[in-house]
Amino acid sequence: MFKSVLSAEMESYLELRKSAVSYNTFRHDNVALTSLDEYLANCNYSQKTLSDDVFDKWIPTLNGKSKTIKNKVC
Repeated sequence: MFKSVLSAEMESYLELRKSAVSYNTFRHDNVALTSLDEYLANCNYSQKTLSDDVFDKWIPTLNGKSKTIKNKVC
């Protein structure tokens, strides 16, 4: 499903969330992580940590209203 260096961590996180939150919250988490994963994979990001710089570069790639973008980032 995920393609970036953090794919295993993202999949594990979603597995935990699946049983702990509503379907809509899980779906939202999945969409946000998929977007981040695609960004990391396209940038050939190879570190297992995410800095503020990574998020600062990812955020402008997001589409939607400011509230939607804020929710994805959170």
